[in-house]
Amino acid sequence: MDNYRMIDVKDVKGFLYDFILFIKYVIIYILKSAKRYFVLTFLVFAMSLMVEGYYWYMQKPYYKSTIAFYVTSLDVETYGDMVHGLNDLINGRSYSAVSRALNMSEEEAKQIIKIEAKNREGGVLKNDRTKNVPIYINVTVTNKEVFKPLQVGLLKFLNSSPFIMRRNDEDKKQIAQKIIYIQKDLSNIDSVIISYNASLLRQRIGKDSSSGFANIAALFSYKDQLEDKIIGEDRKRDIQPGVEVYSDFLSADKPAGHDMRLLYIIIAGSVLLSFGFSTLINLLRNAT
Repeated sequence: MDNYRMIDVKDVKGFLYDFILFIKYVIIYILKSAKRYFVLTFLVFAMSLMVEGYYWYMQKPYYKSTIAFYVTSLDVETYGDMVHGLNDLINGRSYSAVSRALNMSEEEAKQIIKIEAKNREGGVLKNDRTKNVPIYINVTVTNKEVFKPLQVGLLKFLNSSPFIMRRNDEDKKQIAQKIIYIQKDLSNIDSVIISYNASLLRQRIGKDSSSGFANIAALFSYKDQLEDKIIGEDRKRDIQPGVEVYSDFLSADKPAGHDMRLLYIIIAGSVLLSFGFSTLINLLRNAT
């Protein structure tokens, strides 16, 4: 069997030296290319900076805020998908559809820049099957007055899931049927109480009279339990919301200014683009 030499420290040092030397030559070549085509490099940089800088400058001041909803039914992924679809409409500038979904004016809908749903850890709700937990909806708008109608609209929108509406309809039917059954039992108990009471009155008072009155008391107690059940079931007839407001929108008094980090990224991108363009031109010229 052949023996193979193991990689030692000398080999690693040699590789690192060659790699650093290669990076050095690449940087020198890029700088020489930029110097050789200085005017072209400068023009590409200036044009890129002007276009992207204009976009940055024309961005409107904005407000950011978060509202929390507590999920009482379904899983949070369902509501994440609903909010994601709403944000797609905003990105597509389908403001009429957004206004209908959130029950607000189209002018108010135009003030919404971005809307996204997150869980407690700040992660997206994709493939999140948890229930009975809060979800957080981050919203960016150009007018803070939009937050109030938006909160009302979001609550209604999230509770307008067709599945939730169908579930509530089915629950109402089941509750109504259960109340009918309880009312029948209650009617039967009333009949039994009347008959039993009449039977006791016809009997002579004797040693068994105490047990008879105890039975009457038990029947009345059971009747009270049935009446309490009717009251409890009747309260359930109200629509059970899928989500409830956990904490309201809170917004700053002043809007956020231009994002300086984005400006730095624009400048760095313009530099890389101009240097890359001049390097490409130099490579093509040397190749020919």
